[in-house]
Amino acid sequence: MKMLLVLALLSGFVPAVASARNTVLPPPNTVVVDYSQTGGAFPTAVYQHASTIQVTNGSQYDDQLMADLGVQITRTFYAPAVWAANGPGNYTFCCNTGGKFGDDEMLDDIVASGSSIMVCITSVPSWLDNGSGLPNDPGNYIQMIRDGLNHLLATYSGTIYVEAWNEPDITIGMDNAETLYGYLVTAVQSSDAPSRFRVGGPTVATIHDNSLPPFLNYVASNDLQFDFVSYHTYGNFGDNIDTDSILVKNALSSAGLDPNLRNS
Repeated sequence: MKMLLVLALLSGFVPAVASARNTVLPPPNTVVVDYSQTGGAFPTAVYQHASTIQVTNGSQYDDQLMADLGVQITRTFYAPAVWAANGPGNYTFCCNTGGKFGDDEMLDDIVASGSSIMVCITSVPSWLDNGSGLPNDPGNYIQMIRDGLNHLLATYSGTIYVEAWNEPDITIGMDNAETLYGYLVTAVQSSDAPSRFRVGGPTVATIHDNSLPPFLNYVASNDLQFDFVSYHTYGNFGDNIDTDSILVKNALSSAGLDPNLRNS
């Protein structure tokens, strides 16, 4: 059975919210997907302000479903530990592990669906890992990320969204996530066409563990480029896609960042 994971993303596609006390929330759009060939069917609630959907069925990408949903941005992993596994400057951007880690095979499918690309930068290759989740040579790491970004620029047109890490609050830790975000911003701004990228993150597993506000404060205090904020909502910890978006807006405001981040 194919699975859909709704990823809440505040990037200019979220309706304006007056305040947490006076909020008119949009009704959900319900899409029923019938995969009779697998013997099952399931409903999926897609909210109007959840504009990014991650498909977790590997290379079997359902372009028509994404088009029917009107998805504007599609997220996939772009893992240096996979495409840069063979060492500095020795990259393999195609046909890695069934296309599950954001190589050209998956990205081509995303483009075919009419959606913009979002790549989630995850992992440090073993030859560059210092053992704690950070690279042993920041310069080499930034160059590697820059090379990967320049490959995207040369291969795909339009705006490309770049996201820092995946659930760092339960994996590498938020201190490491802050450091890696700074490296990512440096790589983006020194790429062949920085204006074509929108950069953000950090895709925390939940916004209810207080991991997001310190990250936002770090971004603001270091005046780092920050075009969108992303996080996961799994339905645990009392998560709710509507009220969570309000909490995130409040956290952005408290950090001195725009609570209604927009991408141009």
